Amino acid sequence: MSAPTERIRVLVADDEVLIRGAVEALLALEEDLEVLPGVSDGIAAVAAAQEHRPDVCLLDLEMPGLDGVEATRRIVEAHPETRVLAITTVLSLAYSVTQVRG
Repeated sequence: MSAPTERIRVLVADDEVLIRGAVEALLALEEDLEVLPGVSDGIAAVAAAQEHRPDVCLLDLEMPGLDGVEATRRIVEAHPETRVLAITTVLSLAYSVTQVRG
C-alpha cells in the first residue's frame, strides 16, 4: 500500500458565480485536488491566498476590485511558490497575454 500523497490546494477566483461554481465542481471530482472556498473579486483572491496558502490559483482576468493581473502580481510577490493560471472569457488572447506579461 502506497503512502497517501498530499492534495494540491486550489483557489478559484471569478466574479461569475456559475463559472466559479462549475470550475470548482469539476476540480472537486479529482481526488488529488483540494478545492478551497472560492472568491468573487481580486481583493478577496489576494486575501484568500494569504489565508489559505493555495498551491495553485485559478484567477479570472476581469474581476471587480483588483483585476486578475494585479491580483496575480500581488499573490506571486507575497507567495512565489504559488502558481497562477488565468481563466477568462476575454475574446482577445493578445490583450490577455499583454496584460499578464506587464
